[in-house]
Amino acid sequence: MVKNLDILKYRKLENLTFNFNQQINLISGTNGTCKTSILYLVSNSYQKIVKTKVAKEVQDCLNIIQDINTLMNPKIETLTRGDKEYNDPAPNYKGKLFEVTYTDDSTLDFRKHNSQSSDRYSLKPAYKKQGTDKLPEMPIIYLGLSRLISYGEYNDIDVERIKKLLEKKIPDEHLSTVEAILNKEIRDLKLQNIKQKLPDNYQQEINEIFNDFTGITVTENTYHKVANLKHRADFKSDIQGVDSNTISAGEDNLYMIITALISLKFYYEAIQTKEISPIQSILLIDEIDATLHPSYQVKLLKLIRDFSEKYKIQFIGTSHSLSLLEYSLDMKDNVIYLLDSGSTVVPFSKDLDIMSIKMFLQEQTAMQMKQNSKIPIFTEDAEARMMLKVLFDHYAEANIDYFPGVIRNFHIVEANLSSEALLNIFNDYILSNKFLRSICILDGDQHSRKSLTNNIIVLPGNDNPEALLLKYLTDVYDETQDYYKNFWDATSMVIKNGYQKSVVRRDIILKHEEIERGLLQLKEISKSKGKRREAYKKLFNEHHYFFNELFKFWVKDPQNSKAIDSFFKDFRSMFKKTALAHGIRVTLWP
Repeated sequence: MVKNLDILKYRKLENLTFNFNQQINLISGTNGTCKTSILYLVSNSYQKIVKTKVAKEVQDCLNIIQDINTLMNPKIETLTRGDKEYNDPAPNYKGKLFEVTYTDDSTLDFRKHNSQSSDRYSLKPAYKKQGTDKLPEMPIIYLGLSRLISYGEYNDIDVERIKKLLEKKIPDEHLSTVEAILNKEIRDLKLQNIKQKLPDNYQQEINEIFNDFTGITVTENTYHKVANLKHRADFKSDIQGVDSNTISAGEDNLYMIITALISLKFYYEAIQTKEISPIQSILLIDEIDATLHPSYQVKLLKLIRDFSEKYKIQFIGTSHSLSLLEYSLDMKDNVIYLLDSGSTVVPFSKDLDIMSIKMFLQEQTAMQMKQNSKIPIFTEDAEARMMLKVLFDHYAEANIDYFPGVIRNFHIVEANLSSEALLNIFNDYILSNKFLRSICILDGDQHSRKSLTNNIIVLPGNDNPEALLLKYLTDVYDETQDYYKNFWDATSMVIKNGYQKSVVRRDIILKHEEIERGLLQLKEISKSKGKRREAYKKLFNEHHYFFNELFKFWVKDPQNSKAIDSFFKDFRSMFKKTALAHGIRVTLWP
């Protein structure tokens, strides 16, 4: 496998390192970001396996792989030529262009080699004098947009060389015809061998997988050339009117990709040295999502993952599909996104998520994507919202590098709803589809009713705001701990705003005691319902500034840090769960 690709200079790629894992690697980016060039460089890092050194069955496998890869001359110089003029991938640049690190940590440097006979170049290892370096062998299948293309396996007949020899004997107007005939003969000869050399059980498996995707049962198949574009499967099916001529382009290409996977499985099961290397073959696919429905895309990548794990196939592909990229990110695959900065390409590697990719692929700014979309937060009352804002400020101060950016994505709804009303809304089966895009934060005394499944969390403190702060005020007032003395410091904002201890006792503590006595009297005559909430709301409104400062003091109290950390752990989970529904990047909160 290719472990690392260190590029000094190749087209827009300069001084970049690409790391690949053993299984799934997906590259994305807008057009012109050299995604396909990376596949070229990976494929150019190997040579074909010498067939005379392997068993007969393995020879058949390699012949099939080579026969699959017959659309065009696979040598990289013909694909990077660009047009009739010499297209230099590294103008005015000499020496090593890139370095490949392989599975065993061995490395090879590659340089540009200019042809003496034509306006083209090749990429070859810069072998050391007297050294033992050699290009490693590996079966590679490359599926290009015209399906199928390979770079790891080389044609035995050099069409270009034959054409050069005939130039003096055949008029120019006939040279292209000769070239086309030669290519056709080579390709048709190779493709007719696929059915002959691929054992029946593998052919049957191709058809079974194709049936699982499409519901079409293939009854017989061969392979033939479609005009001058590609080779494809030619088959009949069990459904009248459905055959290789009537299936969609997506189903056509799907059949070819499945054939490639089964061929690499055939190779793996034929070789006898599976333990030597963690990777036995490489599959490269350019725009794997091309012509495929999103459900097919994800199902196909799942199939490739399964084959990669079982048969030691390294997969590297390119894609523009948001659904496929999102699935791949969720599966923790190696996803690389390339940004075009004009003259060079820059990988976007920090905090890559599907919203970032969507923003880049659709060429929108973050603000354009948001369009004022925010995550709604529902609370019970104004006191809860005051506490929440203090908590946000506290957490933002401690995490200044990212949390202020997170806060901007929330909308705290200015509505007073009882805990019962909020629970009924967020637990309602029908409403859940709408409200699971929102977050419900109950008072701390509702801790037992927390439900992350239904987006319901609770404020820290295990009590409602007024009970929590009035109880805390009693301890702070009595200065039962040294920390509490800081609240009454002459330089504190509480004192500067006139809340000396005597004023606090008169206007808040004694008022609190008076409220409780009045509630007891009302309870005796069964008229206390709703009076507690009404009385304490009035007290909080009269001294809003004081209670706000008291809660700031509470959140900085070391003994409350565990409860605050637990709250933000739950709150972060809710952000991750709701952000994508509003077009917000989940990686804003690392």
